[in-house]
Amino acid sequence: MGDELSLGDARKGLVLGAFGLGYVVTTFLGGMIVERYGPRRVFFVLVLLWGISAGATGLATSFALLYGARVMLGLAEGPSFPAVGSAIGSWLPRCEHTRALSAAMIAVPIALAIGAPISTALIGTVGWRGMFLLLAIASLLWLPLWWWLFRDSPREHPRLSP
Repeated sequence: MGDELSLGDARKGLVLGAFGLGYVVTTFLGGMIVERYGPRRVFFVLVLLWGISAGATGLATSFALLYGARVMLGLAEGPSFPAVGSAIGSWLPRCEHTRALSAAMIAVPIALAIGAPISTALIGTVGWRGMFLLLAIASLLWLPLWWWLFRDSPREHPRLSP
């Protein structure tokens, strides 16, 4: 990626830090956004932006486009934990909140441990651009199914009885 886009060490560092720039903005605002729109809508937008940013990363032809895609990825991931907390609060009894939040928090490093070898294998098979495009397609294909299944609370779910 660095060679193909002629990124020197300084620009590589900026690209890696761009995620944090987007992430800090929406993590700070995430709780307010989730309270206003609910976790279902927020997660939908987050996954949509995540898929777009992954696709944009795979299609990037310059430092500026790659930097923008990484900022967008950070913006997309920032409200995730507030949305998870809201969903847990709505779906589970209070006595299970801490355990559920712990499970959600540990899912991140587990996903990284599983995802890194998969991503590496994909890069070896389809290249870095192909890997990002496949991840974008997978997330965008998953999104409608998730929208159909998830609700902000059990009382809003059409398939659950009181």
